[in-house]
Amino acid sequence: METKPKVCPVCNQNNDVDASICVYCGAPLAGSNVDPTTEIMKKVTIPLPGLTGLPEADQLPAVVPPDAIAIYIVGVTRPIVVTHAVEFILGRHVVEGADNIIDLTPYQGLEKGVSRKHAVIHKMGKSYDIVDLYSTNGTWIDEKRLLPNKSYNLDSGIHFRLGQLPLFTQFGPEIIK
Repeated sequence: METKPKVCPVCNQNNDVDASICVYCGAPLAGSNVDPTTEIMKKVTIPLPGLTGLPEADQLPAVVPPDAIAIYIVGVTRPIVVTHAVEFILGRHVVEGADNIIDLTPYQGLEKGVSRKHAVIHKMGKSYDIVDLYSTNGTWIDEKRLLPNKSYNLDSGIHFRLGQLPLFTQFGPEIIK
């Protein structure tokens, strides 16, 4: 007996029949006992074509799921997609089990000056804000250093930097053509 893959209701991608969360966008799949309201954050990767710099529109995933933000790191072929999060921190894990921190250590976070708790991103309705958490090497938008503990709008498509680590955001649902 052949079983059909589970189709994600958000991104329409096929997933393993036993999957409870979509491996492409992090959305709960039909028949799963996953409650998105109890999940603080889900890190998921979406494969992209070879990426050497900041992504162009044709290199972005077709759809960023609702209630999600994709964070692209220059030189990395897969974004970090965070779903169902009202707030999360960009930084470096130093203690196992630290809550809602996206660990940028694997992306040369330490070498590029990312602090342990560098910046926090807040979901504000359908957009996001970023706040520098008194980081040593600063948070930058369009090459302007942000004042610590002050909220700044983080538009979809914006380029920003943590220390010397350049990033790019996309959030949705937004269809890229």
